[in-house]
Amino acid sequence: MEPLSAIAITSLAFIATKAGEKALDKSLDAAWDKANLLRKKIWDKLRGDEYAEAALTKAEAGDESAIEDVADCLKVAMKRDPEFAEEVQQLAQQIVNIGEAHGDIFNVFGGQLNQFKDNKAPILKDVDNSTITFNTTNNNY
Repeated sequence: MEPLSAIAITSLAFIATKAGEKALDKSLDAAWDKANLLRKKIWDKLRGDEYAEAALTKAEAGDESAIEDVADCLKVAMKRDPEFAEEVQQLAQQIVNIGEAHGDIFNVFGGQLNQFKDNKAPILKDVDNSTITFNTTNNNY
């Protein structure tokens, strides 16, 4: 399985917890708890870096543009500390796995987190530079 990117991890830690305040199903309490733990680990690692702390504070307040700044800082921290990188990768993957086990799909694209509940559509993963054709029976849009 491909490791999650720094932007995906940051989105799960900050956007998912923000969305969870309003939308996440109670059956996903374990994911909520892990997202809070992930956010705390990121804070603990980046604390002391003035730029990172400013971005973290903005991300906590719901500023989605700060997510990319946090992700940039996280990426550097992960390169410098492989053990930390492994910890946050595992936590983030656990959050995704919990959602998938409950039939929810967490899709992170461009820093935006989307949660799909009880999804019946086919899920396409790891598709880059490919042509995808869907056959439909009714082309009268």
